[in-house]
Amino acid sequence: MRCVTLLTTAFLTFVIQAIQTHGFPQAASQFDSAQITKKIAPGVVLIKGTANSDEVLGTGFIISSDGRIATNLHVVESLTTGGVQLASGEIFDSFSIVVFDARKDIAIIKIPGFDLPTVVLGNSNNVQVGEPVLAMGSPLGLQGTVTTGVVSSMRDDPAGGGFKVLQTDASVNPGNSGGPCRGC
Repeated sequence: MRCVTLLTTAFLTFVIQAIQTHGFPQAASQFDSAQITKKIAPGVVLIKGTANSDEVLGTGFIISSDGRIATNLHVVESLTTGGVQLASGEIFDSFSIVVFDARKDIAIIKIPGFDLPTVVLGNSNNVQVGEPVLAMGSPLGLQGTVTTGVVSSMRDDPAGGGFKVLQTDASVNPGNSGGPCRGC
């Protein structure tokens, strides 16, 4: 099993693609973690379920107002039961996996929601080493946890997947997988 940091950074590179929420420029001098958190928090979700009698926790973020959520495949692939809790506290007892890419550890799931808050995707081509980053997730089930750091490096996938990953020093723990990161 690969470490959580690599799974998260691979996911951040290919799904989140440098989240640049509207009104928050990339410039480090204008990085306001409180404002960014306020903007993206409503669209970040806790994914919770069971697999082989073990509790599984993860994070996702809403990418369309009709209930499509991006997360890591490893968060949802083995679940026998599972649900999604929105930042508002609303709970959806089930979801369906719409599409996934096992090589990149990416999954899009769907809940039966509507008019949901979304997280805006950016372009990873605009990311530079040394830029500040903000990661938001549910480590150990603690929904809405925020950590910050910098983009430490951009490199080839160490597992030989044939793609680039962004490396960050923003602290992540089990349960953060699948969450958004502004700037990375």
